[in-house]
Amino acid sequence: MTKLLIVDTETTSLEQDTQVCEVAATFYNVDSDVRKCGAIASVSFLIPVTENKAESVNGITPELTELNDFGGYGHLFFCDMVHQANYLVGFNSDYDKPLVNNLIFDLIDVDSVKWVCAMSDFDWEYPNKSKYGNYSLINLALHFGIGVSTAHRADLRILTPRVTRSAFRPQTCSGIEDCVSFKDDREFHLVSP
Repeated sequence: MTKLLIVDTETTSLEQDTQVCEVAATFYNVDSDVRKCGAIASVSFLIPVTENKAESVNGITPELTELNDFGGYGHLFFCDMVHQANYLVGFNSDYDKPLVNNLIFDLIDVDSVKWVCAMSDFDWEYPNKSKYGNYSLINLALHFGIGVSTAHRADLRILTPRVTRSAFRPQTCSGIEDCVSFKDDREFHLVSP
């Protein structure tokens, strides 16, 4: 049994001093028993910010973030899911990892958290990688028949159904170790069923 936490962050910009204004995550269990494989829990919470230069992309207004009285509960639930997961999966983990680590460092030893990058570490069996050797999230979604109506939280909307549909289906493997090929301590590639 392997526990994945599929993570997406929304930020106030792509600049170096960006702030996280939302975290969304789905806790996913992988097991050789098909009846124990699937999404178990999800959390999404806003984090107060005073400015959001990416509002036109993510649709999150600073005023809305300031109304969140549940952020502390969401943060604690998210940290609990991080603690229980074997791997955190981000579409672009190089971007998400430092942002998430900054949110959890006071509750969790961030060096113990293993990350995988769905953009570069997974073999999606999709023929067109970008010139940088990775995948476009939107192109992957369309290739797998997953509709995309907004960029906001697209990572979770695309990765979770794809994982559910076939990437880690227990009928094709006895566990994640049979479905993936580890490149090093952090990275792995999905293996074709």
